[in-house]
Amino acid sequence: MTIPKMPFNFNAFVKYPLQAVCFILLAYFVYKEFRKKDECSDLRSIISKQEKRIVKLESDKDNLTNSLLVKNGIIDEIKKSTDSLIREKVGNEAKKIVQ
Repeated sequence: MTIPKMPFNFNAFVKYPLQAVCFILLAYFVYKEFRKKDECSDLRSIISKQEKRIVKLESDKDNLTNSLLVKNGIIDEIKKSTDSLIREKVGNEAKKIVQ
């Protein structure tokens, strides 16, 4: 008994119906496998959008925090204290140089 070739013409399909059906099913499943959509691509796009949104929200939060601190005068007080410290340090160094 010889093994028949793959049925590629109508006579072979008629002569070997079981192998023809198997060949058609195999071709269908191979086609279906290669036509699969990548489910992860949707997730990757959602993740990138969420990362951009997080960065924007963090910058908005920082801007709001700075605005509130300026409103309450905290940043001005910090600047005054650091300016006075710098003046004292420079003044002390200048006194040392003069002496």
